[in-house]
Amino acid sequence: LLSFALTGQDGNPFTLESLHEHWTFLSIGYTHCPDVCPTTLATFNAVDQQTVSAEQRPEFLFVSVDPERDTPEKLGQYVTYFNPHFRGATGEQEALKDFTGQLGLIYGRVEGENTALDYLVDHSASILLIDPLGRLAAIFSAPHDSTAIAQDFIAITNQTNR
Repeated sequence: LLSFALTGQDGNPFTLESLHEHWTFLSIGYTHCPDVCPTTLATFNAVDQQTVSAEQRPEFLFVSVDPERDTPEKLGQYVTYFNPHFRGATGEQEALKDFTGQLGLIYGRVEGENTALDYLVDHSASILLIDPLGRLAAIFSAPHDSTAIAQDFIAITNQTNR
């Protein structure tokens, strides 16, 4: 089981208990991300639309690994732009490294001379599915196909309901 202490987009603690009782699709990234993150959140939105009638509708969590620029408030504005039901969380670097390490995800700051943002953050592009007990249930590698992810989600949840 995961063990972590992050901060949610509302400024409140975001812990394992925040994930309990629902299936959660999770990805890491940052709001200044030029490509992977907006694409992933658009995929989340498509999966959400395709699972709206599923017996167990999933939740969607985007964890920012750029706490220097991504305040909880900014993160909340970013994720809800894609879908008002999406949730965001972030934390101090030590807490983020611990959280991502438990999930086998990696990220790192890359200084950039030719970027308008001063630096970029390289990060894992996988989408993870966390079960209602906080266990890793599936990993979806890029490129992401929202239809396949939605079908896999329904198959996984149907299997666990037996």
